[in-house]
Formats: sequence, C-alpha cells, structure tokens
Amino acid sequence: MMCHRSALLALLVALSLAVPSVVSAQTDETTETETEQPEQPEQPTVTVESAESTYLPDLLRLTEITGSMQYLRDLCGDTDDRWRQAVGQIIANSGDNEAIERRLTAAYNRGFRRYASYHRQCTEASVNAAERFRVEGQLLAKSLVDRFGD
Repeated sequence: MMCHRSALLALLVALSLAVPSVVSAQTDETTETETEQPEQPEQPTVTVESAESTYLPDLLRLTEITGSMQYLRDLCGDTDDRWRQAVGQIIANSGDNEAIERRLTAAYNRGFRRYASYHRQCTEASVNAAERFRVEGQLLAKSLVDRFGD
C-alpha cells in the first residue's frame, strides 16, 4: 500500500508541474501580389480559460479525493500529511490565478469535511473508503498526467 501511495504522490507532483501551453492562432494575410497558396486549415485558438476548463474538473475532483483521504488516514492513525502537502504543491503551482487557487482549496476542504460528518472513528468502512479513494485518485492522476503532462 505504501508503494501505491508513493506512486500517487509522484503523479500528483508531476501533475502540479504540468501546465498546458497557450496556443495562438496564426492568420495568413495575403496581398494581391502574392501567388495563391493552398488554403491552410485554421488553427484553433486555445486560451488559458478553455485549457483550464478541460482539466480543471478532474483536478478539482482529485483534490477533493485527496482531502477525503487525508481525513480518513488521519482518523485511522496515519499521521503522515503527504496528501495535504501534495495538494499544497498543486495549489502553489496554480500561478497567480486566485480563482483556481480558491476552488482547489475549497475542493480539498470539502473532501476533508465530508467524511468528518460520517466517520468519527476508524472502522472497516473508513479503511475501505480510503482504499476506494486511493484507487480512484491514482487512476484520475494518471489520466490527467497522460492527457496534459509533458
């Protein structure tokens, strides 16, 4: 299990460093003196907002999962705060975008608090929930890195 947690942490760190590029469209201006060139397909314009909208929902879910895992692991006596640190790195690498920083922080806190209302002591259900989150988070992190990582 420690190996899986380390792999997820490595994926989270890699994910925090993966930022999509901003691509701008190029326009061809032709003058009457130029010969006709075959028409090039127009390159789509990708803005930061549209790039964020493609990965942000999954990143928010991953951050929420991480908050839930941190709560459940704390509850069951694991005092390692690697989950909190991983999310801290992701938030720190969100750049100067305060709106995204707030949303990531809120997602983590929502995940942490959600299980506080149901799990007040470590039970088999708590351990099982943490394991399900670990698997889901690992798959989600891998998917994000595969799609958006460099």
